[in-house]
Amino acid sequence: MNANLKIPFSQQYWTTTREGHEHPPPTFGAPTLVWHLGLSPHWPRRQVTQDQTLEQIHEQLAKTYESTRTAFFGEVNGVLQALQRAASFPSRTAKTFDAEDVPAPWKKPRTQSWEPFYVASPGSIRFTLWWSDTDGKPSPQPGPDALRIKVLASAHRDYVTLSFCLDAAKPWDRPPVAAGEAPIGIRRKRVFDHIHRVRSICEARLVADSQGERLVDREVCPSTR
Repeated sequence: MNANLKIPFSQQYWTTTREGHEHPPPTFGAPTLVWHLGLSPHWPRRQVTQDQTLEQIHEQLAKTYESTRTAFFGEVNGVLQALQRAASFPSRTAKTFDAEDVPAPWKKPRTQSWEPFYVASPGSIRFTLWWSDTDGKPSPQPGPDALRIKVLASAHRDYVTLSFCLDAAKPWDRPPVAAGEAPIGIRRKRVFDHIHRVRSICEARLVADSQGERLVDREVCPSTR
């Protein structure tokens, strides 16, 4: 296939077929805890009167949709800025979304609320946090107690997903903590304590299942209380 081939309906065709992902996936050690969070805006209700035409109703709904979506991304940007100011390393200008970006393939000027719909740019934002026990901003570099947290924020048409990947075993500028070693830092120790507890419960269940028994831990399964 010709590398200079241009596809009119997808300017990302070559990137998608040859590079795959927008960003290469980060590497993590074991254990790594993942928290995946979805955020969506609250859409206000609009009262429609019977004397309004269908065109007027559509115009009102389109404006409400765009203004609500823009305000929502503004709130999301505030969260991203706060996270990056607090513990991002190295310190740099906070990455945020532009909620009112016009898709690149759209050549005509935007004359109506729906021509075309706005998209968020960039499509995803990622950064690394080093969360220390003292909650202090790393200066000049994180200490050995800081937890490594990779953050991935992905923008969709009218919602955002946030993924927090806590690489508990990886301290700053040191080899990962191996099994049996004492973890450095209060928070890292708490993470390892919880992980060991969950592992012991899972191992006990595996033994019980192998013996044809059913083991229910009431502390882990609140629904059985």
